[in-house]
Amino acid sequence: MKRSCTVCDREIPFCVRSDRRYCRDSCRVWAHRHPGQKRPDYRCGRVPLPNRPGRAQPKTLAAAKAALSDARKYAAKLEATARAQNTEERKLLTELTTLRTGMRDVQRDLAAAQDDRAHTQGRLHKTEADRNAKIRESYRRLRQIERLQRRLKRTENALDRKQAELAQVREEFASARRGQDRRRAEHERQLNEAYAELQEITRGRDELLTQIRSLTAECERLRSRGELASIRDGLVTEIDELTARAEELKQQVEEAEEEQRKHEEESTAEPTQPPEDEPQAGPPLSMIQLLQRRLQEEQARRIAAEARIAQLLSESETANRPRRPHAPPPSSPAAPGQYQRHAFAVGYDFTRDPLLALMRDEVIVSDRCADWQARHCLRRTARRRDPTQTLDEQAYAAAIAARWRLVDHPHVRLADRPTWRVLGCLLDERSEAYLQMLTQERIDEMRGCIGDGH
Repeated sequence: MKRSCTVCDREIPFCVRSDRRYCRDSCRVWAHRHPGQKRPDYRCGRVPLPNRPGRAQPKTLAAAKAALSDARKYAAKLEATARAQNTEERKLLTELTTLRTGMRDVQRDLAAAQDDRAHTQGRLHKTEADRNAKIRESYRRLRQIERLQRRLKRTENALDRKQAELAQVREEFASARRGQDRRRAEHERQLNEAYAELQEITRGRDELLTQIRSLTAECERLRSRGELASIRDGLVTEIDELTARAEELKQQVEEAEEEQRKHEEESTAEPTQPPEDEPQAGPPLSMIQLLQRRLQEEQARRIAAEARIAQLLSESETANRPRRPHAPPPSSPAAPGQYQRHAFAVGYDFTRDPLLALMRDEVIVSDRCADWQARHCLRRTARRRDPTQTLDEQAYAAAIAARWRLVDHPHVRLADRPTWRVLGCLLDERSEAYLQMLTQERIDEMRGCIGDGH
């Protein structure tokens, strides 16, 4: 039976011992130094090379032919050996590829096994930690149960004492409650008698107050109706007269100014005329100033009459409305016409301003809206009447302020920027129409809020 070396797989000769494991000493040393590993064979495909022929110089032709024949045979053997070595080398490469694939599989399996081992060890550590935590938790709960048992015993002892005290307190409470019930019945009887007496007094007071209100309202209505009607008729007549006189005076002033302008043009065109003829061309300058002063006085009287009518109307409305304890007493109005000098200085006729009439309505409706907000406990946002100014003065100031605000901050809805027709008093027609629209919208909104459909 043939045996082979366990390290290099070479056949061991038969002449050596049958129990020998290595073919030579180098294999034995390799096995001790590298246990479990094969010794690499550096021979090319384990195919030995043929023996080379002799290299002696031939002496004769026959010897040379024999040497040539041997060389050719050696070359053929080398070629066959090379083919054999190539075949063996391919086999070895195939085996090497197979071994490498197997090694990769083994390494992959080894890595998976190591991962499983690490995962198993982690689970084992976690299980041990959970077991230790559960053991500690069980010991802690056991100690807690023991403490709770001791506290339960103390609580039971205290409960027995408290129950005895509670029984004693219940007896005392029952006796005290019986006395309290008796006192409560007596108090209820007295309170019912007092309530009945209070209701009788309240009914009598309400009847007296109702009679007083009705008598007061009747007296005020009867007293103010006749006075207000007579004063209103007289003032309306006076206003009509003053308006007619103001128109006549204004027409006279315009005629005088026209004659003066013509006189100045004639004086400019004819400088050779004597200076003593100039006063005859038109009225004197003092007459024009006198007519302007009379026109201003008539307009002031007209404004005062309108303010008086508005004041009487507001006083009549205030008398018919319930009194507000928080409202301050009306102070004496300022002198009428405090804005007239400004209007005449810039040439602004406020009697023909439609925005001023709308502002007058807004001031009146805003005052009513403020009263409505005060009665309904809302936050007051509406503006009250100013007792120190007349209705026209307050409306004049509001109209001028609205125009200046529009000039300072033009609205986006306006296509063009507002421009002054009369500086400080009157804007262009489009801006005036826009302000009138905004004022009417505010008036309608306040009237809708207070439920006034007028």
